[in-house]
Amino acid sequence: YFGANHGVGNTAFLLPAAKVAYIADNVAPNRVGFTILPDFDIKQWERTLGEYLDLEFEKAIYSHNSNPEPLKGGDKEDIVEMIQFIKDLRDGIHAEIEKGTNPFLIPNILKLPKYQDWAFYEEWLPLNIWAFLFDEGMGPYNAGPK
Repeated sequence: YFGANHGVGNTAFLLPAAKVAYIADNVAPNRVGFTILPDFDIKQWERTLGEYLDLEFEKAIYSHNSNPEPLKGGDKEDIVEMIQFIKDLRDGIHAEIEKGTNPFLIPNILKLPKYQDWAFYEEWLPLNIWAFLFDEGMGPYNAGPK
């Protein structure tokens, strides 16, 4: 269990002898985040991704994989790329705010060309931006009373 990062039933497990990890939802190779990142705690998501990198595995099976041959699985590089996407998205939002851009306009202005070939880039990147803005402005979705 990696804590509250995305939903109460998010699954990740390791088959140590086979050096294979199964990771649901938190890593989606070659794809931006799912829509508005429902029930994500973005800071905890980042923490969890770092913890995945500490696991001993060579191959990963992802429940959402937009790589050209998804059945071949992936590896830790997919996690590194997801961490970089989160960082680039956050840095892009902060750069727009520092320029004085109205936060309500950022989802329609900010572009991350490095990821333009990822699945759902056009459709979901603006929604990912909204999720980050709300997470930073109001706190994570699951931050309510326990």
